[in-house]
Amino acid sequence: MRSVYVSGLFALLASAAMLTSESSQASSNNIVWDVFTTQEGTLLRAKQVKSFLGSEQIKETIIMTAVCTPQKSYPLVTVMIRSPNGQEAPKAANLKFQDPDGNWIPFRARLDRAASANAGDNLPRYLFQMPIDTDFFKELAKEGSRYHPKFDRDPHGGGTRLKIYRSEDRSKVSRFIDSCKRYAGVNTSSNTSQQSANLCRDRLNGPNIFAAGEPVQNYGDAIANQVCGELRSHIGPAVCMHYVMSGRIAYDSQGRNKWAPENAARLCRENQNTQVRLDCFNQQIAAGHGWNNAIETCRNVN
Repeated sequence: MRSVYVSGLFALLASAAMLTSESSQASSNNIVWDVFTTQEGTLLRAKQVKSFLGSEQIKETIIMTAVCTPQKSYPLVTVMIRSPNGQEAPKAANLKFQDPDGNWIPFRARLDRAASANAGDNLPRYLFQMPIDTDFFKELAKEGSRYHPKFDRDPHGGGTRLKIYRSEDRSKVSRFIDSCKRYAGVNTSSNTSQQSANLCRDRLNGPNIFAAGEPVQNYGDAIANQVCGELRSHIGPAVCMHYVMSGRIAYDSQGRNKWAPENAARLCRENQNTQVRLDCFNQQIAAGHGWNNAIETCRNVN
C-alpha cells in the first residue's frame, strides 16, 4: 500500500512541476498557493516567490506540499526545513509546528530527498503524516483566520511561516480538504453532523504524529469513549492521548513512560488544552506525587 501511495506522490509532484499556476502572478505575502488534481490524487502546494529590486529575476522555492490519494486519504506533508550553519540534514529529525492557540506541537519526521529532487533544489525537506481533520488544515481554509502556521526544527530554527490571506488561496485549501475526505468516503456536503460526531474517535484511531513510523493503534470503544467523553467533535482529547502514548510523558520520577491506555485515557479525558493538562501532571510528578493522584488532580485542568 505504501509503495502505491509514494508513487502517486511522485506522479503528482511531477505533474505539478509541469503545470503553470493560474495564481502565479499573485500571492499571499509572497507565498503562492496551488492545488492540483489528477487521477493519482490531489496535491496542495505552497511556494515562496521572491523578486529582486531592479531585476526581472524571480526565485521560487517550494516550502510545503500535502498529498492525499484514493489509496491513502491521510495527507503526506513535506516541509522545507533549512539545516543550521550549512550542516548536513539528518535522515530523521524532531520537528514542531505551532497550533492556532500558539502552542508548539513536537513530532518526528524523515528526510525526503525525492521531494527536493522534484522541487529542483538541494534544500532539505521532511516528510510526515498530518490528519486532514487537524486545525492546521481547517484554519488555513477558514475565511478571516489569522493563523499562519510555522514548522520548525525542535528545539529551534530552519523553518518558514506559511502565510495565507487571499480568499482564492483559502478556497484551494478547502478543495484539498474536500478531496481527501472524498477519498476517505466522508460526506463533504453542508450537512456535517454525522461527520463531526466521531471526530475525536477518528483522530484517536488515526496516525500518531508524535510517533512517526509506528503502526497505527486502533483503540476500542471503551478507551475511545473514556478519552473523548462528550467532546466527540473536538480533537483535543485524542491529541493528548497520542502525546502521552508516544512515550513523551513519564508517569514517575524514574522516567518510566510506557503507559497503559486506560490510565492515559483517564488523564486525557475531554482535554481541551494538552499543554496545560500535561504541564499540571508533570508538576505533580516532580512534586513527588504518585501517578494516580496526579491524574486525579489534573484530569479536569484545561
